[in-house]
Amino acid sequence: MEDTFEIKKDIRTLIILNFLAYINNFLFSYGCTLANDNLRGNSLVFGIWALSPYIFLVGTSFIIATDNKKEYKIFKKEAIADWIIRFIACCVVFRDFNFKFLSFEYITQQGIVFLLLMINIILEIRMYKKAMNNISIEEDFDEKENISEGENLMLKAWAKQQQ
Repeated sequence: MEDTFEIKKDIRTLIILNFLAYINNFLFSYGCTLANDNLRGNSLVFGIWALSPYIFLVGTSFIIATDNKKEYKIFKKEAIADWIIRFIACCVVFRDFNFKFLSFEYITQQGIVFLLLMINIILEIRMYKKAMNNISIEEDFDEKENISEGENLMLKAWAKQQQ
C-alpha cells in the first residue's frame, strides 16, 4: 500500500512540476516579447530565468532516472516521451526572442507550446492510470491466501493424481 501512495505522490509531483515548467515557458516567452532594456540589462535575473526551463527538465526526469523501482518501469516509455515533449517545448520557446507580442509568429509559438502541454497532460494521466491499474493488480497477487491443513493435503493429493 505504501508503494501505491508513493507512486501517486511521485506522479502528482511530476504533473505539478510539468505544469509549472509550462507556466514558466509561457511567462518567459511573454517576457521576452515585451522585454525592455531593464530586463535584458539585468543579466543575472535574465540568465537565471533563461536556465529555469532546463532546471525544470532535469527536475522532472526523476522517473526516467530511477531504475531501482520496478513500479516506474511500467510507464518508462510514456515518461521518456513526456520528457522529450517537454524538451521540444523548451526548444520552441527559445527558438527566437524577436517576436512581437500577439504577432502571428508569437501566437503560433504559443499555440505549439499549448498543444505540447495538452499532449503532456494526456500522457501523464495515462501514466497515472496505468500505474494505478498495475499496482492494484500486483497488490492482489501479493496477498497470500491462508488455507487449512486439510485443503493443503487435498491439493497435494490432486497434484499427485495429475502426474
